[in-house]
Amino acid sequence: MIVVILDGNCRLCRRCGAIIERIDWLEKIQVIYSTEDRGSSYLKQYGLDTDIDNIVAIYGNGEFSEGVYAWRSILSRIPLGWLIVWLMYVPFTMGIWGLLYEIVRRNRYLFNGCDESGSCKIKLK
Repeated sequence: MIVVILDGNCRLCRRCGAIIERIDWLEKIQVIYSTEDRGSSYLKQYGLDTDIDNIVAIYGNGEFSEGVYAWRSILSRIPLGWLIVWLMYVPFTMGIWGLLYEIVRRNRYLFNGCDESGSCKIKLK
């Protein structure tokens, strides 16, 4: 099982987390958010900033990955994920996938109709 930590203030990240939970029929992935106490404690434990702007995947052996490499791990663990993830293993394509991920990561608030300051960030209790 892996633990996936997503930006808890981002609507796009929360939607992705909900989709991951819905299609993870084998229950190999636990989704938590950086705004939750568990999320911030995991991030501190691994020496990461609690105000993340990147997806983080923590594995059972204590290792972790971020960004496009975390997505590759997630896709390889969900049913039918291999229909997509094999493309990430084609030689010399991770640079392209990384670039696409960075574009989405940097503009994730804009994709939801927000401005760059993140004025539409979800405020959780």
